[in-house]
Amino acid sequence: MKVLISYSLYIFCLFSLFSCQKHDPAPTYAVTYDGNGSDSGSVPIDTKTYSNGSSVTVLENTGSLIKLGYTFSNWNTRADGTGSSYAAGSKFNMSTTSITLYATWVPAGTVWTLGSLPVPGTWRAITYGDNKFVALTNKGTSAASIDGGKTWAVGSLPSANNWQAIAYGGNTFVAITAYKVATASPVVGATSSDGISWTTQTLPAPTSGGTFLDIAYGNGLFVAVGAYSSGIVSSDGVTWKTGNLDEDNWTSVAFGNNTFVAVAQKNVATSADGVNWTTQTIPSLTGGYWQAVTFGNGIFCALDGDGHNMATSSDGIHWTLQTLQAGTGYAGLWYDVAFGNGTFVAIRNGTTTLATSTNGVSWTLYQALPNYSDWITLAYGNGTFITLSSSGALAISN
Repeated sequence: MKVLISYSLYIFCLFSLFSCQKHDPAPTYAVTYDGNGSDSGSVPIDTKTYSNGSSVTVLENTGSLIKLGYTFSNWNTRADGTGSSYAAGSKFNMSTTSITLYATWVPAGTVWTLGSLPVPGTWRAITYGDNKFVALTNKGTSAASIDGGKTWAVGSLPSANNWQAIAYGGNTFVAITAYKVATASPVVGATSSDGISWTTQTLPAPTSGGTFLDIAYGNGLFVAVGAYSSGIVSSDGVTWKTGNLDEDNWTSVAFGNNTFVAVAQKNVATSADGVNWTTQTIPSLTGGYWQAVTFGNGIFCALDGDGHNMATSSDGIHWTLQTLQAGTGYAGLWYDVAFGNGTFVAIRNGTTTLATSTNGVSWTLYQALPNYSDWITLAYGNGTFITLSSSGALAISN
């Protein structure tokens, strides 16, 4: 009897020992994200935990992190970028410790991806307004994108040839043609609230043989300039009046610091209202010509079409010549310059070359554009640069 009780007690204790034994779960680890100097936006949050060897999918920049003067590139295991790099959507296996992924930043406008436009054509101009990009062809196709150039809705401008430029302001997109007029007949323009549906408008004709080449918006006014044009101005894109700009080959116009600035091949002019213009002095160029002008960071920046120089001014009156690229023998012409995210970006037709600057004075050249030969126009909006080629290619930097 005593032996039986002892044996039963032994079995009970043995059962209790195994049934009460606890098994610790396998350790898990976390992935956190760091903006690494970002100025705005928020880091993505990975709510999962991972065991050793399990697969981790790297998150995208879903919180729209922005760093002034830079473009988000990818994620890295070290803040200085010397660790392992991971693109959004890529995978890696978790190790035996939690990991922090740091945002990697590159100078703005230096990383580009090739996109596509919705229809073939000679794409001529692009602008940004009302949270969308709107582009047009010379034959009258328009396209609008609300997702940074990824997808486009197609519209149609009035029947006319040689649509040239577009601007946005006052809840209205305004497009102009560059059709040469042999007589003082009216020129076709168009207005739209969405970049898709357009209404035909009539613009005053430039001097015989003249064309309109560019349009800008500021201080409640649209101002268009062109070759052998005295300039025209409108508050709504519907009713226009003529300015007194000296007749010249005015190629570009921009607005900033309450001033319109227009550049011609050898000249520059300023106006507060688009009607009354004053010719100013801009540095002369040896063999070059002033092709385009933009405003940003408190300064106007004028682009030499031959690509050797820039000129900068805070008021459009006093200009300083800057060096874009030294030497000679460069292929292609510099076509356009735009400002965004604290950075000026200039594009060159005929190559993959572009140039960037944060102050308009010191410029850095990059072989960064996709390999198309005819990049001609550039716009910035909502953290994204988009450039178009006349043959229908599109490149995006964001």
